[in-house]
Amino acid sequence: MQPGLLAVCAKQATRLACGLIKAKKKKKSSYETRKNYQFDKSDIISYEEVQEMPPFLRKTLILIGAQGVGRRVIVNHLIKTDPERFGSAIASTSRPKKDSEVDGVNYNFSKRKDLENDITHNRLLEYGEFMGNIYGTSFDAVKKVYKENKICVLDVNPQTLKLLRNSEYLPFVVFVKSPNLDTLRAMHQQASRGSGVVPDSELQKTVDESERIEQLYSHLFDFTIVNDNLDDTCDELLLELENLETQRQWVPVTWVYDCP
Repeated sequence: MQPGLLAVCAKQATRLACGLIKAKKKKKSSYETRKNYQFDKSDIISYEEVQEMPPFLRKTLILIGAQGVGRRVIVNHLIKTDPERFGSAIASTSRPKKDSEVDGVNYNFSKRKDLENDITHNRLLEYGEFMGNIYGTSFDAVKKVYKENKICVLDVNPQTLKLLRNSEYLPFVVFVKSPNLDTLRAMHQQASRGSGVVPDSELQKTVDESERIEQLYSHLFDFTIVNDNLDDTCDELLLELENLETQRQWVPVTWVYDCP
């Protein structure tokens, strides 16, 4: 790699490392993230100019992986283990609130027309519809976690990275890789405790989807971990986050601005 390719001023590095740099305001592209082809056919680059930076904390922890690989379990475990450090963006929905639910805790309950307006104006990071109700996560919900001085942990589709992988959200992107079929089967059997068996055909879909995601998006991952044991996975992930506080990091040069 040519030294001149990565050269930027030291002032930039200091500002980003200290969290003082202001991100450029960028127009958010309107991707309906339920439809993978919209992202897959867009201008994905396999190479980008990068810059070595002093140690600094990331604002967002993003978990990418196939359905059924255990990302949601990892998110819940991290937040339950250290709620002062990690937080989750509360999703919004247009469905009626149940008596047992609390607005702003279980969901942000909204009118359908309001969520449709948010979709039109690109205010939602991800959204979808289930049983006639809209569900989605807003950019404001992510920023609310930042205001609480916590790392926002997100479990999102890989195509959503195009909206988050910038200096405004400073993400650490982790690919949660599926173990082999035998290990995945054993994990599901232990988690289900006899309540139901997931067919091997479904488990194989998880393994195959994991391989597909890794093939398409590996150049966007900061760290890859195989989820074959929840405790070990979370311990390894926490260790990697601690390393960010002491080790220099390579980040996209587009994260660094305001060089005189």
